[in-house]
Amino acid sequence: MIKIGILTFHWADNFGAVLQAYALQQTLISLGIDAKIINFAPRNLNADYRLFPNPIQMAQLRGMKNTALSYASRLRRFNQVRGRVRSFSDFRKNHLRLSGDTFDSIEKLKKVCSEFDICIVGSDQVWNPDFLSLCCNAYLLPFDLGMTRKVSYAASVSNRLTENWIELFKRHLKPFWQISVRERSTCNELSGILGRQIFHVADPTVLLTEDDYIKLQNNISNIGPQRYLLVYNFGTNPLPIAEYVANRLGLPIIAYSKPRKYQLSNFYREFSDMGPKEFLYLLKNAAYVVTNSFHGTVFSIMFEKPFITVPHQTRSIRMIELLNDVGLEDRIAKDISVLDDKIDFDIDKYKLAKETLKEKRECSFEFLRGIVNDSI
Repeated sequence: MIKIGILTFHWADNFGAVLQAYALQQTLISLGIDAKIINFAPRNLNADYRLFPNPIQMAQLRGMKNTALSYASRLRRFNQVRGRVRSFSDFRKNHLRLSGDTFDSIEKLKKVCSEFDICIVGSDQVWNPDFLSLCCNAYLLPFDLGMTRKVSYAASVSNRLTENWIELFKRHLKPFWQISVRERSTCNELSGILGRQIFHVADPTVLLTEDDYIKLQNNISNIGPQRYLLVYNFGTNPLPIAEYVANRLGLPIIAYSKPRKYQLSNFYREFSDMGPKEFLYLLKNAAYVVTNSFHGTVFSIMFEKPFITVPHQTRSIRMIELLNDVGLEDRIAKDISVLDDKIDFDIDKYKLAKETLKEKRECSFEFLRGIVNDSI
């Protein structure tokens, strides 16, 4: 049996990060692969997800001012933070097949990667230069792995590369056997930089079906009112839109986080203390969704929810590409002024969107099958 190691951001207490890792592993297992997630958690990157992280490491990631604000928030919201950490830890323990104990050494990463027939990097923003610079470029696999083949699956760069990073990518990606990325813009950019074929594949969460995710929600119930608007927000920019839609539809709001400075008139509760299973349940059962998250958008489409996607201040290209691909670009709203024509949602549009997602799933499966078959 072929052994594949997956190097990704599974350590992040982030719904999308953990669910995409789970989805890729489950897909590989369905193809008859012995797939494990390499339990590499670079200390400088995962500092933000610990209960009380090292302030020096966190400052490298977020800056001194944001670190101070984060510590104040953690003290104020201790129970929510503790609940989130525990929920994600339980999910990883029960649903991810890990390579062993957590480690953060580059030397050990090389050793562990070399124990697999194939090492897959991805998905998520594993090639974002802001993150790579904090972990010695670990997710570019900057070392010789001998007979182990290097592959990427749906890796994301986030933004266009500067000249320095272009040279670094050329050097470290040259030994990769196959390269696939999540965004079409990245596919075109890397193809030009490397002078080779780069594959455009779907985010791993798309590889599983709605039924696969519903199975994860067993034994979860009564964590919200009968009807509600779910807002999965990073920061405050989706909140005015969520409040406007909720008032129009007469719905209470369940928000990922509610900043103290923003008062939601129809606020019901937060869900920042919950884990991936509860997130899926809340999204599946929501009457309406407002989000500025890529994976919030993915699951809204998958569960056929009426939704609005608010472009993220710095990371909107992946959401815009996805919505354009599935014919739902009208779900994008930047501010309240354009909402009146967008709140009502034509569910029939999901027929084309789901067909497009199915095609993306099948093409991405073919990429993974090709890797497996060529390694036998």
